[in-house]
Amino acid sequence: MNRPSFDASSDPRQEGSARSAEGFAGCGDRRKDLHPEDQKVPFLGIHFKCCKTYGRIYRSPLRLVYEGHCPKCRGLLTVPIGPGGLDTRFLSAQ
Repeated sequence: MNRPSFDASSDPRQEGSARSAEGFAGCGDRRKDLHPEDQKVPFLGIHFKCCKTYGRIYRSPLRLVYEGHCPKCRGLLTVPIGPGGLDTRFLSAQ
């Protein structure tokens, strides 16, 4: 059987390598192209009582509110962010 070989001299993480990760074309921060669920964006888990379902709402880019919709009926939910908030990440909404 042929086993794949690995040449450590081409590893960009290796010290002393002539190539670096920053030098590769097309590399960079691709987080902005990802869906919110693929990024590390803060969220609240919500039990939507209107349709008896669970969903997530994500923090807005301005970091003032958490916003989202019920997965079934698309009802809008907005939760303000401010001092004296809650410690829990899972809530129920009607």
